[in-house]
Amino acid sequence: MKETNQLGIIVVACLLLAGLSIFFSFGTGLSFEPDLVADTYTAVLENDGTLTETYVYDVASAATYRMLFRTWDDTLAFEEQQSPYVEFIDVKAPADMVGYAIDSRGNSVVTGEGGEAQRPRIESLGEYNEMGIFRETRLDKGLYTAHYTVRIHPPLQYDDEYAHLNLKLAATHIPYRSVDITIPGEYVREIWVRPTSFETVMTDGAYHITGTAGEDILIEIEMLLDPAYMDVIDGFPEKTTAVGQKAETAALFYSIPALFSSLMLLLGRIGVIAAPLFLIAIFLRHGREKQTVVPEQISFVPDPAIPPWQVNLIFKGDAVDFDENGFYATILDLHRRGILRVTEHDDASGVDIQVVKTVSADAYEQRVINFVSNAGTGGVLDTRSFAAAANSGGANIASLNTSLSALTSEVDSSISGRYIEEGRGKIVPLFAAGLGIALFSFFLFFISPATAPLSVPAGILGLVMVVQGGIAAVFPTTLFGRWKEDYYAEKLRWDGFSAFLSDSAMIQRYSPADLSMWGEWLVYGTALGVGDKVEEAMQNLSIDIRETNMPHVHMMYAAFIPVARYTPPSSSGGVGGGGFGGGGGFGGGGAGGR
Repeated sequence: MKETNQLGIIVVACLLLAGLSIFFSFGTGLSFEPDLVADTYTAVLENDGTLTETYVYDVASAATYRMLFRTWDDTLAFEEQQSPYVEFIDVKAPADMVGYAIDSRGNSVVTGEGGEAQRPRIESLGEYNEMGIFRETRLDKGLYTAHYTVRIHPPLQYDDEYAHLNLKLAATHIPYRSVDITIPGEYVREIWVRPTSFETVMTDGAYHITGTAGEDILIEIEMLLDPAYMDVIDGFPEKTTAVGQKAETAALFYSIPALFSSLMLLLGRIGVIAAPLFLIAIFLRHGREKQTVVPEQISFVPDPAIPPWQVNLIFKGDAVDFDENGFYATILDLHRRGILRVTEHDDASGVDIQVVKTVSADAYEQRVINFVSNAGTGGVLDTRSFAAAANSGGANIASLNTSLSALTSEVDSSISGRYIEEGRGKIVPLFAAGLGIALFSFFLFFISPATAPLSVPAGILGLVMVVQGGIAAVFPTTLFGRWKEDYYAEKLRWDGFSAFLSDSAMIQRYSPADLSMWGEWLVYGTALGVGDKVEEAMQNLSIDIRETNMPHVHMMYAAFIPVARYTPPSSSGGVGGGGFGGGGGFGGGGAGGR
């Protein structure tokens, strides 16, 4: 495949990943909505602690829900309590539904026509600290409006300068498409709204807070108030030192991670878009090869002086990858040159490999010769012994498997440096940037879970950058590197030779009269991974491979299967609310359905 085509595949894949990840990073949990959401959530707080909430539930799946509710993390009570609590006042349901509330002890209140008759069913299905609306038959698709009225009796920290209230309106809940909260501003000195994406506007003496909240996004209002506020609300005051400083410090510990999370999210969005541009720039600067005209198919071995294992390493696939074809091609080449003698068994049960010469000037060839000598007896390796060794197991077959694995995967890859300038190192900055964004974002989430709407998408975008780099790394290292001197032309010649050997019609057209040429084609075709195509062409031309003084390639592969695929037996065993800052608010809970 041409390098420009390879680059095109990478760029398209990276752009698709960038588009999808950025799309989801702008989501708030509403991109693909569940079958129950709050179309609108309106909350109005009064100075005396009365809180009126209106939920418009949007049911998208018919015959699924019969109860729509809002829960509280803190105590919901019908009577006065001796510790912070939420006092039930009223619940209003649609005309054909029953309103209900269940306190922290399991006691219930029902409102609306037919409520008493439905009380046992409601108590059996509902949860403690829950207010909601109920219908005996499951709901149709549509909008359902519920009004909840409570009076909060929260914990209040105070000193001579400030009173402190942290009101958590939702923590675990369905998505809210639209949020509208009103907080009276008469006593408020400082206010912090979470999530920070909400817009806060002071109008007519009250704070109007609006926004959108995805599933389980913290909705919380933290305030420093005039101490006179404690005379207006029936709360549970607690004398505390440095209230203002503690509130500001807690808000800072929330806002700093949120600020950094926003920065990471921005960098992540920029990064996934910049990644394909970065790869294009690397290719244009370091990877683009000089134009060379080479025939698409070549009927001769480009350079017979190069050992087959080096052809496999340099010119088959990536220029730094070696595989088993190089090993089998080397055995065939050593046989062709009279260093080894390979004899097929008449019953096709394997081959005998005899060591004729024990020394080779080539280091890899010497390793192959040593393997044959050590695996055989008296300088002859009968590959039928592999099956027996594999069946019996033990150290012998394990040692053979280790040695063969090394021979089929490990060579002196430093010779690649003679031919190419390695390119994968040039995409490391993309990996590093993505990993840095991901790790730092997830660290921010760990120290401040309330930043999840920002830090989690940012972390995912960082991981997408890593994946983009991984896609580029899968392709040959020369895509972002370069072939030295005139070796790119030689690479194209070997590609042309491989294409020729893969084309049966072309082989038949240029069939050599010299049988020794078939042996050479068989050796280098095996190194390039197309030895079976050469054998197939010989068969089509009715050429007896034995006349070429070469063994069948497929016999070579089959002979080593018991060793190559041996897996040692596996061993088993083993060894056996109301505080300062984001998430610390009083109240909690949120809307849902069942």
